[in-house]
Amino acid sequence: MAVLSAPALNDGQKLNKVPEVALLFWIVKIAGTTLGETGGDAVSMSMNFGYLEHFVIS
Repeated sequence: MAVLSAPALNDGQKLNKVPEVALLFWIVKIAGTTLGETGGDAVSMSMNFGYLEHFVIS
């Protein structure tokens, strides 16, 4: 059975990739949360729901 391995990288190259992934994760997470909350509020306000109905739906 052949064993696959990642290309050899020095320590500096390995560490440099982590912040890029973490930064992208937080950007996507914040954007998704913001858009989801805004969209949910827009839908509940356009349907004239109150706070309780909006809470139950979301």
